[in-house]
Amino acid sequence: MTLSFHPVRSLRQVVHQIGHAVNASAEYSHAARQRQAALSRGERPAVQPLAF
Repeated sequence: MTLSFHPVRSLRQVVHQIGHAVNASAEYSHAARQRQAALSRGERPAVQPLAF
């Protein structure tokens, strides 16, 4: 049995996954900034963190 390896396809997939990770990180950072700004204005979060 032989496995075909397509370096261009693999590289394209890796670049795509990295792009998703960067977008997710940017969205998380944006949400964190918005949350911090709301807390600074004295707003209370609508959802409280779970306490275990």
